[in-house]
Amino acid sequence: MKYRKISIVEDELGTAKDYRVMLQNEEITGLERLKKSEERLALAIHGTDSGLWDWYVQTGKISFNECWARILGYTLEELEPISIRTWRSLCHPEDLKKSDMELERHFSGETDFYECECRLKHKNESWIWVLDRGKVVSWDEKGRPVRITGTHMDITESKLKEIMVQAERDMGYAWGRTTKLEERLGICLKAALQASSMDCGGIYVMDEEAGDLVLKVQVGISERFARGVSRYSKDSDKWRWVRDGTPTYAKTEELPAEIFHLLASEGIKSVSMLPLVFNGSLVGCFDLASRSMDHIPENLRVSLERIARYAGSLVAQGLQEEKIRQNQRDLEALFNTIQDMLFILDTEGKIIHCNKKTTEELGYTEEQLIGKSFLFLHPDEYHEEAQAAMTLLLKGDKDTCSTRLQTSDGRLMPVETKIAPGHWEGRKVLIGICRNISERLQLEREIRQTEKAESLNRMAGAIAHHFNNQLQAVMGFLELAKFNLDQSDEVGKSVTEAMAAAGKAAELSKQILACLGQTPSKHGLLDLSDICRLSIPLLKAAIPANILLRTELSAPGPIIFGNSNRLQQMITNLATNAWEATGREGGEIQINVKTVAGGDIPMFQRFPVDWRPKNDMYACLEVRDHGHGIDEHEIEKLFDPFYSTKFTGRGLGLSLVLGIVKTHDGCVTVESCRQPRNRENLSVKGEEEGTMPEVKNTMHSGSVFRVFLPLYQKKSPQHQVAL
Repeated sequence: MKYRKISIVEDELGTAKDYRVMLQNEEITGLERLKKSEERLALAIHGTDSGLWDWYVQTGKISFNECWARILGYTLEELEPISIRTWRSLCHPEDLKKSDMELERHFSGETDFYECECRLKHKNESWIWVLDRGKVVSWDEKGRPVRITGTHMDITESKLKEIMVQAERDMGYAWGRTTKLEERLGICLKAALQASSMDCGGIYVMDEEAGDLVLKVQVGISERFARGVSRYSKDSDKWRWVRDGTPTYAKTEELPAEIFHLLASEGIKSVSMLPLVFNGSLVGCFDLASRSMDHIPENLRVSLERIARYAGSLVAQGLQEEKIRQNQRDLEALFNTIQDMLFILDTEGKIIHCNKKTTEELGYTEEQLIGKSFLFLHPDEYHEEAQAAMTLLLKGDKDTCSTRLQTSDGRLMPVETKIAPGHWEGRKVLIGICRNISERLQLEREIRQTEKAESLNRMAGAIAHHFNNQLQAVMGFLELAKFNLDQSDEVGKSVTEAMAAAGKAAELSKQILACLGQTPSKHGLLDLSDICRLSIPLLKAAIPANILLRTELSAPGPIIFGNSNRLQQMITNLATNAWEATGREGGEIQINVKTVAGGDIPMFQRFPVDWRPKNDMYACLEVRDHGHGIDEHEIEKLFDPFYSTKFTGRGLGLSLVLGIVKTHDGCVTVESCRQPRNRENLSVKGEEEGTMPEVKNTMHSGSVFRVFLPLYQKKSPQHQVAL
């Protein structure tokens, strides 16, 4: 009640006194206003179907109105005894943390009022969404909240719509970020669980070959349980439940005993099975379960079925894309099992795909080849030949052609190529198959060389034998004639000249036998570097002045078992061949001695062609010139007796080298470079699409002869060092 202080004058006494007079009219007016305010509040609450709550923070006492209880499917009597614990027991654990955080912000004065969207458990065990709002109405003298009042508004329907829209948006966005089917299915499953507030679940997809439903992803279930439900065949109950496309919702106890016990072991109370259908065909199935709800409420069913419809198209798309990728993987696997180099070229001749064998053989990475013209793999001097060969192959004038590809380290690899038009990834392409024929050519060379060597050996041996027999007779008669003639007259002088010529012929016969490796010689332990040092003065005296002789001889050098004279003759012949190859313009000759492993001796251009390393380590004599190089087709003939490209009538020098090498159980290799291109140092400055990169040569033209002789391995005490 309210009071007003007034003054009243009483005439009898003539004095004034104070009185407190209750103003009944003002009291009545205030009560009326309060009543009208409460009526408006009641109408507002009724109109919004909101629940009221009034919480005394420090005591924990809280009161709700009937609407608050009705939102959760209860009466107030069913909720008694009511306290703040009632609220906390009904709130979802995740949302309870969020609510506590928002209350603390309001209590600290950070926000003007408290507001939180949270889930409360309905009487039917489902979760409903409420908008919880409130404000502190009284504080104690220390600034602590005493009383806070607020409202609950049921926003389940709008919240589920919001979650659905967000879930579909998230699925669509996240689906495009990955191509892995399992990850995509995991995205769908996560969205379904979030929208339904269910605990666990999995997604099955249809195995087209077997016709079974196969579990692909799962959340919230044990491995043992997952193994037990990993696959369902066509004759299973589950398959029959989903094959007609109708969702199934059930309590656990309503299911067959076998399934019931399996689900009960996981604490599951209710399940939902939602077929994933696309264009009328079953592509998979959602299996979602709850450990808290014993049935799936209608609003959640609507949400789940909407997600299932949306997910059905995504899963169908994912399965189709996975099928395409699997086909590509199968094709790639097929490509990589083929032991030939495969190229896919676009219509402009640029490489758009190649198999693993290509990168292994040529030494490039796939990234280095993609986008390059096929001419990138051909030396400049073979570009016209490669273009012409491709034209003939595409016209059908030839089935295959032989050419050379250049590897990343500059080697030329002989290949047999076939090209045909085709289709790749929906566009016209050229499909090229290249087979490395190095071993085949080497085998053919070995056969030719072996046959030729056998024939030459027989012929040269027979000639040398018969020539020596006839020569012995000639020399014998010349000796008799010389004995009976006056050495001062012309006839005597002629006989002496004839004797000298016969001697040279006899020496030539010995050389022929030496070329065949049929000349016996005494061998001993030798330092190969020392043998070279003995030959250097003679070589420097013989070679032209415009040729520089350089040596790199290890000290001590590798020890071999050989004949000193023969080896010096071999070094002289190799050096002579080198300075003759250098030409009149002069240049440089290098003689090097080193040690190499038997497995590192190259097979290509190796003579004798049937030679194979028997020792672990070999001494290597290397003679290098910087001349014009040797044509590849001439290398096979280099060691043939009397073959020469320099002077008519010459040609035993390299034949003798090979014969000496044979008698020492060694081999000789030839390497030549006329117009080398080393791909290790490619300059890409100014490189444009469709053009060849500029090449920097890191080797000079010329040839290298390498003689490999087995290192000495002590076998018996009879071996002595040859002086």
